[in-house]
Amino acid sequence: MAPLSRPEFKQQIQQMDSRQFEFFIADIWAARGWETQVTQQSGDGGIDVEVTRDSERRLIQVKRYSDTTVGRPDVQQYASLQLSEEDVDTIIIVTSNRFSPQAERYAPTVGVEAIDADILYDIIVADELYSVVSEYLDFSQPISRSQSTQSPTSDAAARQIPDGESPAQTIRQAISEERRIRMKYQSRSGTRVREVEPYGIATRGQLRYFVGYDDYRSDVRYFRVKKTLWIQLTDEEFTIPPDFDINSYLNRKNPAGGGSQCFIATAAIGSENTEELRILRVFRDSTLSKSVVGRLFIQSYYRLSPPVANWIAQSKWRQASVRVCVVYPAVFIIKQIGEATKSE
Repeated sequence: MAPLSRPEFKQQIQQMDSRQFEFFIADIWAARGWETQVTQQSGDGGIDVEVTRDSERRLIQVKRYSDTTVGRPDVQQYASLQLSEEDVDTIIIVTSNRFSPQAERYAPTVGVEAIDADILYDIIVADELYSVVSEYLDFSQPISRSQSTQSPTSDAAARQIPDGESPAQTIRQAISEERRIRMKYQSRSGTRVREVEPYGIATRGQLRYFVGYDDYRSDVRYFRVKKTLWIQLTDEEFTIPPDFDINSYLNRKNPAGGGSQCFIATAAIGSENTEELRILRVFRDSTLSKSVVGRLFIQSYYRLSPPVANWIAQSKWRQASVRVCVVYPAVFIIKQIGEATKSE
């Protein structure tokens, strides 16, 4: 059997039928050391594969798509299972195609792991799951990442970033000389090699961002400098749009907002990455947003809460009071609602 490239891998898994793709995913996780169970085709509550290891339990929803991308509504729907299912550590959505940019940004905020065809291919290569995959696909061993369409250069050929050094120096040089960069970037959806035409670099709060045209997304995007794992300055030139202003762009996109917008709870807890905030976000998106009254509440909250959140954040006593009197009771009630919904 011939080696299988990344595009050929995508083509073959997209030609599977949906049920076969579910068993394919189950076997991949089994080869990675998980106990797996493919659910019945009906009455499975939206979950296709259940995987467990030691005390950890994960639920996988499998989307065998060829032309359709997985959107934010799909992520929102399956994220709500964390409220109704017991002892679930992670909800995973695996697709044979791609996630929309909105879905990629949203998934981590509600505790959902998004795995598209590229990430799935990388898992197979990294874990050397060739014997398992060859039972489903016509290949013996994939080509290396450096030969694939998503990885046009190897790590060794790129400029490694020494400890303590920021890639910002290379980015600034690329902006000054209007030259493209090739980088390995760790986004919320996974790690990929990307080619970017950098337009500008700026700092927001304690975070440093750069903005440029991203070939992978075919659009102008912003990137966190610290998530650049390696970087290479290429000889390809480009022209920065004369009307581009990085501050105006970042003001519109508001990357520091993180998309969570749980202003008061975030101010009270002092972090955006906590279990309490995840539960609040899931409840907002899976329950409140489904009714007219709930949507009106959300809109009013977004309009009125930022100054309140700023006031709370200025005092540790206020933060503690809001945590104990507002956030924790709200989370407790939401959990009880989830339990009641499950028992119905």
